[in-house]
Amino acid sequence: MTADPVLTIQDLSVSYRIAGQRARAVDGLNLTLNAGERLGIVGESGSGKSTLALALMRLHKPPAIIDSGRIVLGGTDILKLDKSALRQFRWSEVSMIPQGAMNALNPVIRIRDQMADTIRAHRSDLSGKQIAARIDELLERVGLNRGVADLYPHELSGGMKQRVCIALAIVLEPKLIIADEPTSALDVVVQRVVIETLKEVQTQIGAAMIMIGHDMGLMAQSVDHLAVMYAGRLVDIAPIRDFFAQPLHPYSHLLISSLPSPDETRPLAGIPGMQPPLLDLPSGCAFNPRCPAVQPICKKVAPALLPSGLLRKTACHVVAEAHDVAA
Repeated sequence: MTADPVLTIQDLSVSYRIAGQRARAVDGLNLTLNAGERLGIVGESGSGKSTLALALMRLHKPPAIIDSGRIVLGGTDILKLDKSALRQFRWSEVSMIPQGAMNALNPVIRIRDQMADTIRAHRSDLSGKQIAARIDELLERVGLNRGVADLYPHELSGGMKQRVCIALAIVLEPKLIIADEPTSALDVVVQRVVIETLKEVQTQIGAAMIMIGHDMGLMAQSVDHLAVMYAGRLVDIAPIRDFFAQPLHPYSHLLISSLPSPDETRPLAGIPGMQPPLLDLPSGCAFNPRCPAVQPICKKVAPALLPSGLLRKTACHVVAEAHDVAA
């Protein structure tokens, strides 16, 4: 018997209202995620990845508005929570490692006090001694010495700050961890250490994880499934091995072709053109002006995200036609 997904997103749309116009940064997104799974989300800047992350925490601010949809985590619809309930829900059920996490720590407060504030906000029943023990445990879990708790953020390296942010994210063992570019501004060696730390603690607490980023190589080593966003929509979802072994969507194929390979010498293939502005999307498929496989229907009808194989979904008329023929 299959367990119910820990996260269900249904028809989620998020817009930015500017000067009387509406730019839809997330457009009718549907997604499910099971406990313990790791989902990577990639796409060009402006594709809607970070907007989605903020919507899952309800941390968006005007002019961003959630137009429609449901976000159900552990049986609770996040979009229906009032401010008080939402305050308790964050960090206890869903936590976030924000983009630029190295600058997310308060520079004038010691690490111990920052972590203690988070714990006290949700667990008023714990004594000071219990909170101190919990902080020491969390720091050791992410590979840091207990003495780090008594330091200020400026006394830590970038990798150490990032691990503190991971410790903060799991302080209440949430059901879902959202990591928005968790290794930005780190060198490649530290990136690997941070990702391995994040994977280890996520496995320990059994949480689901959404990892957002641009680094396809890092995603290949870090997630179970990969989702591709383009102009606010999901266009491709696949198990990570299948995604790289047999990319289906033309955009996914071009993304992989643009990656350098240590195993072969070949010219890098760039993706022509740019992602269209959200206020001026082309008719039909938003990717059609850049697509090498474009068909007349692509310029008229936006493709739906449809099954294209085992545990795969693709939003592409060409792929849908091939799948129907194969079926």
